[in-house]
Amino acid sequence: GKNVWRETYGYQDRDTYQKEVDYLKSFLTQRWNWMDQELAAIENPNPVSIVNKVDRSKVHLQVYPNPARSVVYFNVKVETPTEATVQLYNLQGGLVQTFPPNALQPGSTSIRCAFNANLTPGMYVYKITLDQHTEIVGKLVKQ
Repeated sequence: GKNVWRETYGYQDRDTYQKEVDYLKSFLTQRWNWMDQELAAIENPNPVSIVNKVDRSKVHLQVYPNPARSVVYFNVKVETPTEATVQLYNLQGGLVQTFPPNALQPGSTSIRCAFNANLTPGMYVYKITLDQHTEIVGKLVKQ
């Protein structure tokens, strides 16, 4: 048959489906680790900062789906009433979308965030600000 993928180093040894799957898993893991290092190396502390002194025992976060097509949900669990603001940044640190503030009550609250129609697919950084001082930052992929 005709090769669909480019021939990467060691392709001769990946002669089974499982070997190719293992190679791709390894490649993706290495790539995500590299991207984590690159994001951590961004020197501009605002707006893209790694978690700003969040006590993880007091705030729990789930982001789904990730990757997302048009809507993403941030499931935030807090111990005390707070206001949450979600912002989305490109990898250059530019603000691309701000979602309306949400009042969070103790317990778990799901924040629904619909992407702007003109938001292009790619990787973004989300920042959730709780009561204007606690920041949670993470990666989000828009399909």
